[in-house]
Amino acid sequence: MLEGGEALLAERKFQELMIAQPEEPDGYEGLALVYGELGRKEEALVLIEHAVALARDLLRRDFIDRHVLDELLAEQRRIESM
Repeated sequence: MLEGGEALLAERKFQELMIAQPEEPDGYEGLALVYGELGRKEEALVLIEHAVALARDLLRRDFIDRHVLDELLAEQRRIESM
């Protein structure tokens, strides 16, 4: 959606995902990427930091693989450098 120029629709869908699955990092990461593309860096950073925190907890509980956290950390660095 974001790549197709439908940022507002992408924003709404990721917000819905965050509400439906608040303990999963996917919605937070997706919305962070949307906000990053829209130039809303501070909001993007807050969201990606929350996604990283959720992923760390999931990794600690052995619910995800390490590569998931590594990908989120890479996204965090990318947003920080914007």
